[in-house]
Amino acid sequence: MDESENSYEDEEEDASDLGTDKKGMSLDMYFKVHGISLDDEENEEDEEDEKDERAKDNWIMLSNCKKLHNSEFKDRQEVEFYQGQPIGPTRKVISDLRNFLGTVVRNPTFVTLLYTSRHGVSDKSKEDMWEYINEKFILPIESMQWVMQALCRAWKKYKGQIKLLHFMKYKTKEQMMRNRPLHIPEVQFRKLIRYWRLPEIKALSEKNIENRSKQTCPHRMGSTGFAFVRKQLRDSKENNEEPSRAEIFTVTRSSKKGKEIDPKSQSTIDELKRRIEAGEDHEDAFVQVLEKDPPGRLRSYGASITKKLS
Repeated sequence: MDESENSYEDEEEDASDLGTDKKGMSLDMYFKVHGISLDDEENEEDEEDEKDERAKDNWIMLSNCKKLHNSEFKDRQEVEFYQGQPIGPTRKVISDLRNFLGTVVRNPTFVTLLYTSRHGVSDKSKEDMWEYINEKFILPIESMQWVMQALCRAWKKYKGQIKLLHFMKYKTKEQMMRNRPLHIPEVQFRKLIRYWRLPEIKALSEKNIENRSKQTCPHRMGSTGFAFVRKQLRDSKENNEEPSRAEIFTVTRSSKKGKEIDPKSQSTIDELKRRIEAGEDHEDAFVQVLEKDPPGRLRSYGASITKKLS
């Protein structure tokens, strides 16, 4: 059984599964390795251009965080972390940090979209982003892994949004170029179009969409982190005992407003309760019902937590 912990879906493909790109690479390198020329597509016939309009970015952009970007070092906000994830001191501070990270990956000074996957972004770019973020927030050193993964997720989401609204929305390359996002240089967007139109990339994108459609039991927390929920549950207990994964699963899949939840989540919660009430250990019940964790994952802890870190 799959337990989805993603709060969004996107159309970004990951070409690191294509054999020659195990760790990701720049689009220029990908074209070179596969012998692809940007001129190859010039001779391909596009379908008839039916529309002549200038697209607007009609998806809701995250706050541009101008105040944070212009803030001084002495005014940095301190962020509290618990089990490697932000939990405070307030929800607003956590929200400010998440939104700020989203704007950092949109800044071409640090990184562009011209990579086959987020794994291709250079260590130097990641170090520069980490240093800049620490100029605006006071972060413990142990937060670095969460920050890096949050940046990767934000970059992936951003790339997916650009693809959905400026590539998939149109039939011809002329339409795509005429409606390209103005903040992405023309030469860069041409490379993105060339890459996204490759048959192997189209096939990979379709495979990823199919795999996401198979995910079940999505959480209902929105942007609230698992560590925040875990600490709340721990603090609510008289002995401050750590909540089990079965407890976390139940809380994060239940509706606070009493609304009906999806049948799969409800049946999973019911089965967990049945086993625990029958005397089965919480962790054993969780593993039996939800099966073993995928490699590199520790479910009900959040995307940045692994067995090694828990």
